Amino acid sequence: MVDAPRKLLAQAGYVVRTPVEGHLCCGSAGVYNIVEPGSADDIGRRKAAAVASTQATLVASANPGCSLQIRRMLGERGVDVDAAHPIEILDRSIRGG
Repeated sequence: MVDAPRKLLAQAGYVVRTPVEGHLCCGSAGVYNIVEPGSADDIGRRKAAAVASTQATLVASANPGCSLQIRRMLGERGVDVDAAHPIEILDRSIRGG
């Protein structure tokens, strides 16, 4: 399941980088970040560190909660990285953005 979006993005000309422990949760998990904000932030910071280490300029995530959590945690680190759904990213490539 995770290979298909990566292949599409690569075919669209994107360099796909997978962070270490990319399979781990970002800390958003539905409402987990609301009911357990401290733990969610700890998990999110770990994810943000892994994403930042890739030096990516764009993060693909099919989950809007994950996109928000990752962007927020990267912002805490002073890293300005956009996050979007893979289909949005493919649309950008088609439109030349």
